[in-house]
Amino acid sequence: MNRKVFSLAIVVMYLSSLAIAQQQPAPSSPPATPVAPSAPVFQLDLRFTISRFVGDKKISSSPYAIAITGASRSENSRLRVNTDVPYQSYKGGTTELLYRTVGTSIDCFAWAPENGLFTVVATVSDASVVPGTSGSPANTSTSPVSFRSFVANGSLRLRDGQTGQLISATDPITGEVMKVDVMLTVGK
Repeated sequence: MNRKVFSLAIVVMYLSSLAIAQQQPAPSSPPATPVAPSAPVFQLDLRFTISRFVGDKKISSSPYAIAITGASRSENSRLRVNTDVPYQSYKGGTTELLYRTVGTSIDCFAWAPENGLFTVVATVSDASVVPGTSGSPANTSTSPVSFRSFVANGSLRLRDGQTGQLISATDPITGEVMKVDVMLTVGK
């Protein structure tokens, strides 16, 4: 008999819990969070051109292209075009083969347009072996190697299709003038 009473008590508790559950309203989902309208997304195609001049004569011109996307501000974009160049170092009567990275590095981002003008912020680094010195990958002779480096950090305000000069600088040893131009095109 105790078993029957116990089983009956369990069935009654189960049915009671079902009845209580049906009387309680279902939990409501949290109120929807209002979504702020997002700024329109922009895509920019940036073309960086690094040029070297001796007087009025252009002796080199290297183009680099970067596409960036953003809303109010783009993510940082990075471009690296580098090579490790061997050179010999002499210390304390011993010769050691070392490597130095030469090439071009560009970091940039942009702010959304204000009155049609985008603000482009960029850092451009360029390192190279000075022409006429050893140190190319095919030549690791014992003559000294000269390296030069150039770092420019600045910003430009440009419209679609416009080109601006980020920096112009003169090498104090060779007299070469290095210029960094940036062309902005709004992507479709």
